[in-house]
Amino acid sequence: MGFIRTRLGMAFGKQKLRQITRDDIDAFLSSGWLFGLGNGDLAVGWGPIEWMAEPPVGATVIYSPDFYLLNPTPYAVTEFTSVLKATDLKRILQSYPLARRPFRNSSNEWAEPSKEKFNEAFVKIQDAITNNEIEKAVPVVFANQHRRMQSADVLSVLERLVLLPNILRPFGLWSLGKNVQGMIGATPELLFRRYADRVETMALAGTLRRPADEEKIAAFVKNEKELREHTYVTEGIRTSLSEFGEVEVGTMGILGLPTLIHLKTDITLQLDPEAELSFTDLVKALHPTPALGTFPPEKGLTWLAQNLEPLEQRAKHGAPFALLFGPAQKSYAQVEALVAIRSIQWQGSALRLGSGCGIVKGSDLEKEWLELAAKRASVSELLVI
Repeated sequence: MGFIRTRLGMAFGKQKLRQITRDDIDAFLSSGWLFGLGNGDLAVGWGPIEWMAEPPVGATVIYSPDFYLLNPTPYAVTEFTSVLKATDLKRILQSYPLARRPFRNSSNEWAEPSKEKFNEAFVKIQDAITNNEIEKAVPVVFANQHRRMQSADVLSVLERLVLLPNILRPFGLWSLGKNVQGMIGATPELLFRRYADRVETMALAGTLRRPADEEKIAAFVKNEKELREHTYVTEGIRTSLSEFGEVEVGTMGILGLPTLIHLKTDITLQLDPEAELSFTDLVKALHPTPALGTFPPEKGLTWLAQNLEPLEQRAKHGAPFALLFGPAQKSYAQVEALVAIRSIQWQGSALRLGSGCGIVKGSDLEKEWLELAAKRASVSELLVI
């Protein structure tokens, strides 16, 4: 992992590691990033964002490509970085006197996605399954809103993110200057975490809406369609990693979120001593897992682009969102990558809220449509947008 060899600031002298304070919040809300570490800690960065083709040696970097990994400069670097408790960021944000302007008002309602277009995608996927081209695919739909994000909006969302349980990982990167763009949310899905020769990941697929009593949950974990969908994801990840070492698949369980319940299986890879697996190799091996792409996984990006959607449709929804730590932070994983779901993203005055669902043999169109709505509603409820 060559990009974390040297002391922070020596190879990339512009970056400074220090605690964020109330005096930094203007800059943070205007141009910054956030990454939840899953233990109540947050990594943050602020200052002008510089996009690069490769991560600079010694810097703490955010990797935020588009879903199809086509962006030639996916690495984002800011002048300042910090690691702090979520409770400390909450206190700093609450002391900031910027006027709150809520998302919801009479002129800013979400335009819901087209059910007709979803129907078309559903039929295409079922036809491909019938013809033995694939066994699963994940279409994505978007609700849209005409809104130009401002500092007050970012502040409002951040104040919600720092209150969420650790099972939801806050993440985001935004710039509100001349080129207004960004993404922010809270994902339950880990793409991978790497400690030297060990890689941890998960299969997350199968969804049940809350409220759900014990009887509903018991039926959910035995549901044939949900189990098939989850098995495809688990097997796809196992197959993708098996060439690099020994893969251990854990026991399936459930992940309970505030508004949804998912099936979850932990998966680990112990790298072979002779295996060479760079950060980009690992991204390409896992992204997209069948939870966001297709099964078999090797058909993922190509099949989706050729059969389901234009390349620009998803933008960064479902893409990897990774933190590459500089060497000053020795307490954390070398690299950690999240799956950028349960989020909003924006470009100029176009604000979008996406959701996806896994289509397999036996999927019911109306149930999948309701699942898509439930996932978007979970984001709206968590972020109060």
